[in-house]
Amino acid sequence: MNNTFFMPDCLQRIMRLKRLVVAVIICTLSIMSSYSQTSLARTSIAKGKIYAIIIGISNYMDENIKDLKFAHKDAKIFADYLTSKAGGSVPSDHIKLLTEDRATSASIYAAIDETFQKVTANDLVYFYFSGHGDVEGGLYKLGFLLAYNTPFKNYYTNAVRIEDINRMANTMSVEKNVSVILITDACHSGKLVGSDNRGTALAGEQLSKAEKNEIRLASCEPEQKSQEGEVWGGGRGVFSYYLINGLQGLADMPDREGVDDGIITLLELKLYLAQKVPSDVASINSEEQIPVASGKDLTPIAIVNDSILGVVKKNPPKINSTTFSDSRSLDISSKSVGFVQSASDHYIDRLSHVKLIDKINFSDWKTKNADEIVRLTLEKFPFKDDAIISKSIWINTVREDIALKSEFKKKLASVIHDNVQVIINEYMVMDVDQLQKRSYNEKKDGNLDKCPDMLETALKLEDGRDYMSQVMQIKSHYTKGLSARLRIPISSNPDSLRAIASKEQSLALAIDSKVSYAHYEAKFLEEYSQTNTNFKTTTKKTRKRIVVPRN
Repeated sequence: MNNTFFMPDCLQRIMRLKRLVVAVIICTLSIMSSYSQTSLARTSIAKGKIYAIIIGISNYMDENIKDLKFAHKDAKIFADYLTSKAGGSVPSDHIKLLTEDRATSASIYAAIDETFQKVTANDLVYFYFSGHGDVEGGLYKLGFLLAYNTPFKNYYTNAVRIEDINRMANTMSVEKNVSVILITDACHSGKLVGSDNRGTALAGEQLSKAEKNEIRLASCEPEQKSQEGEVWGGGRGVFSYYLINGLQGLADMPDREGVDDGIITLLELKLYLAQKVPSDVASINSEEQIPVASGKDLTPIAIVNDSILGVVKKNPPKINSTTFSDSRSLDISSKSVGFVQSASDHYIDRLSHVKLIDKINFSDWKTKNADEIVRLTLEKFPFKDDAIISKSIWINTVREDIALKSEFKKKLASVIHDNVQVIINEYMVMDVDQLQKRSYNEKKDGNLDKCPDMLETALKLEDGRDYMSQVMQIKSHYTKGLSARLRIPISSNPDSLRAIASKEQSLALAIDSKVSYAHYEAKFLEEYSQTNTNFKTTTKKTRKRIVVPRN
């Protein structure tokens, strides 16, 4: 009897023990799996690779565009953040850092196109811009991010269109399943998440993908200005200053149990920026600056690195009445390798400071194919005096590596375009009397006459499908037409030149009807033909500026 009851009770205990052991094993495995997943998650917010296009412009080429002080510094610090452990330890060759005179419109579009070609599903792309933003007046009211060589008030085809940035983000997120984080620290930058957000025009599944994969952060609302000053980090933009502090861990909020999970979501970053930026700006200069953000609130946007956070917490940003008592922030570069420019980009830097129009016979080069143009460039400009270039194997590799050569072609095309843009900008700010005088000089130096050959050479290096190919075609027609128009007063056959000038501007407008400077030329030629006047007897009525006003 006792044995009868003993056996089942013993078996029950054994079974309970077995279940307990199994439960412990399962729980342990679950914890280990969770820990493993968390550990993996804590290394990066991206499932794939991370790429970045980072732009910062403080000093603009056109003296009529007011210079900033710290935009280039903000961009460099953001690049250093990405190379740090807190930013995901992004390799420098995945980052396109364009600051000051490197941040031309063509270089920015080339960086966008190059990055677009590289990314694949589950990658993450940052687009960061710090500089001037503006809206061009007239019928279209388009928003622009001003490049280094953007001419005053002539933004269309000479600046970075916000609609192009949106198109890039939408295409990457919808067609390639790439996550995109757009960050703009510029006046009017709220348009990137507001009225100029073309993502809202998408429908159905496309809109769902865009909303899932895109995050947009802007320093201010569309009609507000972005503030900068020495009170933030010894010289920073207030938005970028707090953005970095927040991403380094200060935006991480404790959960209900008071524990920081080490993952910063978009919502946490929004709340942190909303708490810091408006109050600082209001207390410093009594203006309004309200950051704008859009995207899924629970999307992870940064992983906290404990060692970096510890340093940040030792020197948190503080404000005392109207000045900061301690505005120091972590020097990110001291905690990481920091961004290092590639030999290829360094070569382009050197080449961009060469006045190519004086060094190259473009009437000959335009007859060559793209590979020959690359070979001629490397032979003519070896830069053997440069240690970075001479010690690198890049200059030899680029001759054989198809991918490297393709990238170099676009960069070279950008440099040639930028040389042309310098010449075009000179004419865009002249009134009619100045142009009359310049027409006589054209017979001597002929720089404007050389522009079409330069652009045709650059077009040989492009694939013909991207935006800059279209821009260069427009400017080729524009410069041909302008050159013909300027020779009218000194020509024995003015009617022939007038016909050429009118035809070329019509061809430019046939490519894109919104190009304001081509519109001006076409209208001027029409009025010139109707009145049958010449430049020597120009009336006050026709003595106007080439630029088209914003308002």
